[in-house]
Amino acid sequence: MPPTPQRDLSAPTIVIGAGPHGLAAAALLNRSGEPTVILERSDRVGSSWAQRYDHLRLHTTPSTSKLPACRCRARRARG
Repeated sequence: MPPTPQRDLSAPTIVIGAGPHGLAAAALLNRSGEPTVILERSDRVGSSWAQRYDHLRLHTTPSTSKLPACRCRARRARG
């Protein structure tokens, strides 16, 4: 069996897109100590959301909606 090639740790892992999945992937890679670079075609992070929606409203519980390494403030229920 041929030897497993060693990864050059000075070269970063490239994540394409700064949307929700790209940000989540980059957060998990960074958490594991992997050098990571995010490439985004737009000049803003998350611009794909802003182009499609005038606001972001999640209809799921906070525990299933959060991104890795993102601390979201809890909102009080209106009543």
